[in-house]
Amino acid sequence: MRILKTFLTAWALFATLTILWGQGRGRGGFGGQNPGGQAPPGQGTSGPEAVGPVSNGQSTPAVTLLPGSVEGHVLSTTGEVLRKVTLTLRPNGRGGGSFVTTSAADGSFRFPSVDQGTYALVGERTGYVRETLSKPGGETLPIEVVSEKNTSGIELKMTPQSVIAGHVFDEDGDPVQSVNVEVWHYTYPRGRRQLTQAQNGSTNDLGEFRIANLPPGRYYVSATARRGALQAILNGGGRGGRSGGRRGAQMASGGRGGPVEVIEDYVTSYYPNLMEPTNATPLNLVAGSEIRGIEIRLLKTRYHRVAGSIAGLPAPATAPSADAAKGRAKGKAADGAFVPGGGLGVALSLIPRNGEGGRQLAGAQVYADGTFEFPAVPPGSYYLVAQSPGAAQQRLTARVPVDVGNGDINNVSLRLQPPLPLSGTLIIDSTQPNVRLGSLRLTFTPTETGAGGVGRNGQTQLNDDGTFLATLAADSYIVEAGGMPDGYYLKSVKLAGREMPDATLDLSYGGGQVEVLLAPTAGDITGTVQNSHGDPATSVQVTAVPISGSLRKDMNKLVTTDVNGNFTLHGLPPGEYKIFAWEEVETNAWMDRYYRQPFEAQSASAKVDASTTPMVQLKLIERGR
Repeated sequence: MRILKTFLTAWALFATLTILWGQGRGRGGFGGQNPGGQAPPGQGTSGPEAVGPVSNGQSTPAVTLLPGSVEGHVLSTTGEVLRKVTLTLRPNGRGGGSFVTTSAADGSFRFPSVDQGTYALVGERTGYVRETLSKPGGETLPIEVVSEKNTSGIELKMTPQSVIAGHVFDEDGDPVQSVNVEVWHYTYPRGRRQLTQAQNGSTNDLGEFRIANLPPGRYYVSATARRGALQAILNGGGRGGRSGGRRGAQMASGGRGGPVEVIEDYVTSYYPNLMEPTNATPLNLVAGSEIRGIEIRLLKTRYHRVAGSIAGLPAPATAPSADAAKGRAKGKAADGAFVPGGGLGVALSLIPRNGEGGRQLAGAQVYADGTFEFPAVPPGSYYLVAQSPGAAQQRLTARVPVDVGNGDINNVSLRLQPPLPLSGTLIIDSTQPNVRLGSLRLTFTPTETGAGGVGRNGQTQLNDDGTFLATLAADSYIVEAGGMPDGYYLKSVKLAGREMPDATLDLSYGGGQVEVLLAPTAGDITGTVQNSHGDPATSVQVTAVPISGSLRKDMNKLVTTDVNGNFTLHGLPPGEYKIFAWEEVETNAWMDRYYRQPFEAQSASAKVDASTTPMVQLKLIERGR
């Protein structure tokens, strides 16, 4: 019995010591470790002033924000409520998930549980154009969702789709199947008019096509047939050495390999029966309209060779074998197959110069001796663009204009040039400059946008003393300054001491020291806008464009009128301007002179001198005019 009591007493003492030892370790331990019970660096305390991870070494759980909600209505642009519209909230930026719901019979919708963030609202329904909630100018209107808050009052208006339908026939009036039919409309990237595809489709066995899901607007229609004879030529690795061929082929001497077949095949044809879109007949669609009976007859044309030579080719990465080198000298691999670029990887393409219709022609045959050939090119005006492989800032590039008329072109010369390292200085034309030069930046925008990407946008940050370095392809660029203080403008650009007109830096003939001059004497234009009833035109767009036709951003400005119809166009460089007021205008279309031409009578003129503020009165160009 005494032994049992002794054992129990010892066991109780051991258990007590074990508990105390564990508690001591949680506060820093015994034996002088972390005296005073303070937490070691990186660990928190168990008291109310704990910061960071808790005392057990685990991280504090992240704060979870409760979701918010979004609700609103969907209407047709004609006023009726729309049910069964699929609505999607898509997060702006990276990460996050989408939320989907459907509108009810009364057009209402609700997203009951949406994570906090910024979203774009998209609506889709059969018979209506896919719609994104947008501002009056067409820019997406973001929806801000806040935790535990209800965002309400959203109204999405959807436009009934329009349709274009018709037939495609060949030259004999027979229907053609599997023709690619494209619907085009003009867009205005940086104020330059170009045809952009809106929708496309294909003809059935009766030659019929039907293109739907079109919003209101002005459209052009084209048809492109499969080019059987032309494709056979291209698959054969060029025209040189071909004999025989399809019925009616004519033979002519010339080319790399001897006799050459004259190629005639279908070309992209625009409604009603044109090879170029310039004089094509536009189709004006209103909401919910359907235009039928559009008949396009496919046209044929002669295709021509475009050939020449490239200087400045990069050396091959590895030396080819003797057989391969011999074959590549003729544009062939060791087994006789064609080797694009002669193994050098140089990409050649022909790009329509006017941006109207046509498509980029690629796949030129580039031989190891630097010669090249496009075996079949339809008539037109193009840029011939060459680029070597590699990073954008290291590519060798070249671009020349080429006009294809009624015959082959065999003597085009290109010289690949490396990017040009530029150094320059920005200075202020003022005795009391108030500019921190290191906060400014310069942007170099290619004057020929979209022409093969030879000249790519470049940007450089200035040093505190105004000096800068940049690397650009040998091309032509509009120079623009960003981050300028209020009232400053870009006055001039010089290259190697020569004035560059319209702040356009032309590097086609080489580089040199660049000097950019800013001045603090920009002017303003103020005024008011009235509608046809003589009332102030509220929240309409006012644009200023230079009479010179310059596409500089600082000379082409857009503002919105206030509740009294007043506006101020701020920070304009000295010059003469035309001012327009629009109830509705396509994005950047107001920068295009062809778009503005019908509205010249409703514009006002203003001359801006240094630090002046002329005033104008404008009549509103109303929607639908």
